[in-house]
Amino acid sequence: MAKQRNKLHYLLAIRAVQLALLIGLIISGSQVYLDLINERNNIGQFVDEMLKSSKEAATEAAYELDPYYSKTIVNGLVKYESIANITLYDDRKKTLAFAGIPTENIQSDWLSTLIVGNQHNYSIPLVRTKSDVPVGSISVTINAKKLSDSFLNRAKFIFLSGFFRSMALMLIFLILFYFILTRPLLKTIKEISMVNEANLDITFGSRLIKRKDELGELVEIFLNLLKRRQKAEAEAEKTKQQYFHQEKVAAFGQMAAGILHEIGNPIASMSGSTQHLLEINKDPDLSADEVRQETLYYLEIINEQTNRLTTLTKEIANYVSPQVFEPELVDLNLIIKNNKGLLRFDERLKNTQINYVLGIDLPAIYAIQSHVVQIFLNLLVNAEQACHACQNRTPQITVSTRLIQENNTNYVVLSIADNGIGMSKSVQQRALEPFFTTKEDGQGAGLGLSLCSSMVDEYGGKIDIVSSENLGTEVSVLFPVKDESVCSS
Repeated sequence: MAKQRNKLHYLLAIRAVQLALLIGLIISGSQVYLDLINERNNIGQFVDEMLKSSKEAATEAAYELDPYYSKTIVNGLVKYESIANITLYDDRKKTLAFAGIPTENIQSDWLSTLIVGNQHNYSIPLVRTKSDVPVGSISVTINAKKLSDSFLNRAKFIFLSGFFRSMALMLIFLILFYFILTRPLLKTIKEISMVNEANLDITFGSRLIKRKDELGELVEIFLNLLKRRQKAEAEAEKTKQQYFHQEKVAAFGQMAAGILHEIGNPIASMSGSTQHLLEINKDPDLSADEVRQETLYYLEIINEQTNRLTTLTKEIANYVSPQVFEPELVDLNLIIKNNKGLLRFDERLKNTQINYVLGIDLPAIYAIQSHVVQIFLNLLVNAEQACHACQNRTPQITVSTRLIQENNTNYVVLSIADNGIGMSKSVQQRALEPFFTTKEDGQGAGLGLSLCSSMVDEYGGKIDIVSSENLGTEVSVLFPVKDESVCSS
């Protein structure tokens, strides 16, 4: 529910309700206020008209001092519901007639005063027109409680009708917001979630980018950003492949002398065998059987050395050639075994003791094989450089693989540990940053670990570094297990 409250369409619905209620409240409040002003004006007008209509008769009754006639007049006037009482006085302020509720019994409160006002009593003098001599007065007290109750009933009706008007207005707002903004937004969200980057313009752009409003602009910006991201990712992948290919070629240069020596031995053996074959076929002292036996012997040597050269050629081709494949299930142990053969020719590793501790029955990992090779070789070269930075101990590197479980996820781990110079805490924190390096100029660009980290991240894995200064470093690459099939190697 908390997540739903953060949705824009939910917030729009809430705002529609609030806006409708606010507009309804303002309209109803304005109506009640205008009715209040009108009520106060009507009270004064009503009393004035009532007194004026009865003034002539009341004047005659006061002049004649006729109590019966006076009583008749006040009894007639007090029948109005808004009148609490009426008093007719003579010219000496003596009561000639009284009708209604005694003043002390009239109910009134602050609300009545607020609605009706402070003036509850009205009085006019009674003067004969012939002589202009005052003959008395008539006083009226209005029933503020009854008037306020009547006003409150009208106010309740106004607010109740205003509430239903607000509900209708809220429904109109909700419908308008839904069709004008909410539905296009939800459609946009749905379309974005279905984006197929490989077929961007067809699956997404052609449907919503035609809008000319802000949503259309938003969609167009999104498409442009997505295309830029695709381009940047393609360039980054290209740069990454070029970097690792250059690293492999450079490493191959380090192996060149050893490889030439390795190639030279089979060639020398084959050359010697060929020379012997020529000689035995020219020797007249050898029988046919002896020639055949000698020929078979040297042919087997030539075949063996040929196979040796074929294997070496394949190893070199697989190592140097840039390869980009789709992710697939690969055997980490087999990759290490296939590549460690050529490592014996690397001059940088010539005096380094490398131990292999490979786990048994490890599950396959889902990755691009050439990426795994690049990660393995890059970490191995880093370990070798760290070892040779220490002059007081024999360089040792341990390559190990194992299966672990972390946070309910299985990982196949490739660890490369060395007894080199190690890293400080500050260096460990920045080790995976692009272009960060502690090596001397010309020794490295600081991209190796960063690119390894980006590739591992693509597979949902991670790189852990444990290091102590002057003791060594262990870098562990965790590949998540996508398939539980076990590799045989």
